[in-house]
Amino acid sequence: METVEEIWYGIKAFCNDATEIFTTNLFKLGKSDITLGTIFYFIFGFIILTYLSKRFRHLLVDRILLKANVDRGMRSSIGWIAKVLFMFIGSVIIIQTAGIDMSPLSLLAGALGVGIDFGLQNITDNLISGITIFFEKPIKVGDRIVVGNTEGDVINISVRATTILTNKNISIIVPNFEFISSRVINWSHNNQNIRFDIPVGVGYDKDPELVRKVLPDVAERNDNVLKHPTPGVFLIGLQIAR
Repeated sequence: METVEEIWYGIKAFCNDATEIFTTNLFKLGKSDITLGTIFYFIFGFIILTYLSKRFRHLLVDRILLKANVDRGMRSSIGWIAKVLFMFIGSVIIIQTAGIDMSPLSLLAGALGVGIDFGLQNITDNLISGITIFFEKPIKVGDRIVVGNTEGDVINISVRATTILTNKNISIIVPNFEFISSRVINWSHNNQNIRFDIPVGVGYDKDPELVRKVLPDVAERNDNVLKHPTPGVFLIGLQIAR
C-alpha cells in the first residue's frame, strides 16, 4: 500500500511531466515560441470567443435593436457587422495575451489587403455600399423601388445585396453597389401611400361622363385603394383611328 508521501511524489512527478510537455517548444512563429500549451490556449480561447460573439449578437439583435424598432433586415446586418468586429477584437486580444509576435500577422494582413484591392474589389464595394444604405436609409424594407430595369418591393437588405420581390413573385437579388452608383426611384421614400396611373382605353362610341363615373366606383370597391385621397379619372388623349 502506497504511503501519502509516495502518492504526493507521483502527483508532483506527473505535474512536472505535463508541464514539460505543454511548455516544450514545437516551432517558432516570428520571434515567438509555439508550444502545446499555446495551441490549447488558442483552441480554448477561440471556442469561448465564438460562444461570446453569438451571445453578443443575440443580445444586440433580439433585444436592444428589437426594442429600438429597427427593421429585421437592418437588425440582421448590424448584428453580423458587430459579430465580426467582436471576433476581430477578441482575436487580437487572444493573440497578444498568448505572447505571439504580431509582425508576421501584419505581413499576412497586408497581403490580404492587396488581395482585397485586386480580387475582392466588388465584394468590398458592396459591403461599403451596404453600410452606407444602413446609415443613410435611401431605401428600406417595404419600399417600392425601381433600380435599372428592376421594379418591386424591398423584402430584405443585407450587407452585400438587397432582395427585391417583383409583381410576378420573383425575388431578384441586386448588389448594393447599384443603389449607390445608379439612379434609384423610391416610390415610398417619404410616404407609404403611392399613386398608380392605370391607363384605360375606351371606344369613341362610349359616353365619357359614364366612364368618369364607372371607373371611380370600381376603384373604391377595391380594398387596396385608399378612401382618401379619392381616385380620379382624367382624359389624357385621343387616338385617331385609321
